Amino acid sequence: MPSQACLYNAKCEQLFLFGEAHRNIVSWAPHGRFVGLCGFGNLAGDFDMWDVNKRKKMGSNSTSAAVGYGWSPDSRQFMVSTTAPRMNVDNGVRIFKYNGAGPVAKLDIDVLYEAVWRPAGEGVYPDRAQSPLKKGEATPTIAEKPVVARYRPPGAGSKGASFAERLRLEREGKAESKKVDRSAALNAKYRPPVGGAGKYAGGVVGAAPVGGAPVEKSKNAIKREKQKKKKLEEEKRLKEEQEAQEKLKAAAAPAPAPSDPVVDKEKRIKKVKKLLKQINELKTKGELNEDQQKKVDGEADLVAELKELEL
Repeated sequence: MPSQACLYNAKCEQLFLFGEAHRNIVSWAPHGRFVGLCGFGNLAGDFDMWDVNKRKKMGSNSTSAAVGYGWSPDSRQFMVSTTAPRMNVDNGVRIFKYNGAGPVAKLDIDVLYEAVWRPAGEGVYPDRAQSPLKKGEATPTIAEKPVVARYRPPGAGSKGASFAERLRLEREGKAESKKVDRSAALNAKYRPPVGGAGKYAGGVVGAAPVGGAPVEKSKNAIKREKQKKKKLEEEKRLKEEQEAQEKLKAAAAPAPAPSDPVVDKEKRIKKVKKLLKQINELKTKGELNEDQQKKVDGEADLVAELKELEL
């Protein structure tokens, strides 16, 4: 909430109310006649200049990015500065009159760390009342800033308000209430997203097209079907060509040469002799397992086969 400034005497008796405003600084002029109520730092930069003796506001003004401030030793000028490191851009000094008019002087400096007035001894500058305004000169005032309304989407009603605003509207009985018509929502026409398979003819979502009319396909859907059909035809053609080439290779391949019976007979004799040799080695062992015993039991058949082959 806006702060309120009050003037008290030495006995803590309230003498004057300056009113409510967004201010966070009270700056007295050296002679104690004028006082500035300022809203600098995190506030907008507005300030009011008051004549305490007359209990009257002399004027108001506004400045941006105010960091430092101070009255001149003669109480006739008020300085506002923008300094680093609080603000690293737009550094400089602006001088206003005691009644807030101005700025009457401005100095921009790339990097400014502090700005103060040169002090003067007591009595160097006399205490002067405010000068009468010149003919046609108006009291300095702050230009009214346009109030920008917060964006609220169309049809939002109280739903677009903040939580606190909605609570207030509910307490006052002004909150909007809307009953959802489910039947109307279900019977609304469905519009598929862009790039869908086709355009829906209308009616309840999920139902067949109204009147049994065929669904009109979109251009993209027709194009995809053509591409798919072309791809299948190409795969079928390649498969047929591959099968034809395999048949030609099989027809052109030479027939396997007939085996020589003499060569096969010699191979069998060698294999039988090798088996008989293994059986003789197994006989020298003590205990035999089932497979080894089965091999030894077949010795008679192998001997008979060897005699037949050697004939």
